[in-house]
Amino acid sequence: MRQRPGRITYASSGAGTITHLSAHLLAGMAGAEATHVPYRGSGPAFADLLAGTVDMMVDTMASVIPPIRAGQVRALAVTTGTRSAALPEIPTAAEAGLPGYETYNWHAVFAHAATPAPALARLEAASLAAVKAQAARLEAAGVEPRPEAGAALGAFWDRQLALWIPIIRASGATAD
Repeated sequence: MRQRPGRITYASSGAGTITHLSAHLLAGMAGAEATHVPYRGSGPAFADLLAGTVDMMVDTMASVIPPIRAGQVRALAVTTGTRSAALPEIPTAAEAGLPGYETYNWHAVFAHAATPAPALARLEAASLAAVKAQAARLEAAGVEPRPEAGAALGAFWDRQLALWIPIIRASGATAD
């Protein structure tokens, strides 16, 4: 690996992605001078991490569990507020010395505002049932299901906007 005292390069699966913004937030909170190196997908970014072309990256658990277990990369911390059941030996960022840092990839199902309430209720019930039915499979891949719906999902959405809008602006990411 090239030596750059005081500077770090970080790969991401593309500008404006959760991997980019999570690493940008991490570097900022750690007070590190870090240069973003965007890639067209996680695969090429991870290949350059393995080759030592870049110093670090934040990626999804499902992508990194096999190379961590194979000893190809060293996990420094998980970005969630609690340790991962898939890799319980890896500390959280807070445990590793960065209190207050927590990010994770999440997905939600949205519908048009004019969708009738009965249709929304069926969609919500089906979505929650699907997550519950696949929970064990998701957890084995390092995904930690957190099913939320209705007002709880709305409150979560508002918290995410409050967190990410300033980070997106500070990162310089733009929609292409």
